[in-house]
Amino acid sequence: MLDIEKIRGDFPILHTTVNDRPLVYLDNAATTQLPVCVMERLRHHYCFENANVHRGIHTLSEKSTSAFEEARETVKNFINAEYTEEIIFTQGTTDSINLAAEGMRRQIREGDVIVVTQLEHHSNFLPWQRLCEETGAAFHVVPCPDGIPDMQVFAEKMRLSPKLVAAAHVSNLTGTVLPVKK
Repeated sequence: MLDIEKIRGDFPILHTTVNDRPLVYLDNAATTQLPVCVMERLRHHYCFENANVHRGIHTLSEKSTSAFEEARETVKNFINAEYTEEIIFTQGTTDSINLAAEGMRRQIREGDVIVVTQLEHHSNFLPWQRLCEETGAAFHVVPCPDGIPDMQVFAEKMRLSPKLVAAAHVSNLTGTVLPVKK
């Protein structure tokens, strides 16, 4: 069981109050808050290891490269990825989605289907919409009356055998937890 208070304690900004209530931050697609351990590790990096990764043969670059590869290994193990090469660091969610959409460009063709929900942040809506416009693929949006996906419509869209379904697990707009397993 997750200890939410312990987790919140790792994020100093969450001790802030807004309108006399504890801050609840849901805009991670735009900017993700950092836990203290990450800020401390970044500070260490910038103070003692900051150099080009994979681009130098000097000691500092090798130290930075080693730390970078250790971070990839840590993430690989955390998410149970098979290879460290599967781990790609980006600037954030928006950058990641744009990179994924660009990477799909050669695989999406006229007649293909991409499905998103009405709850998606623009960063997970616009790149797919744009890709469909550019390739002739069909862009389908699952309506979310009252902030909850219409699962009957979603099932109908799935029968179209979409090439891609882009849906956030938790909406940053409403806090709705989508039934991704289902």
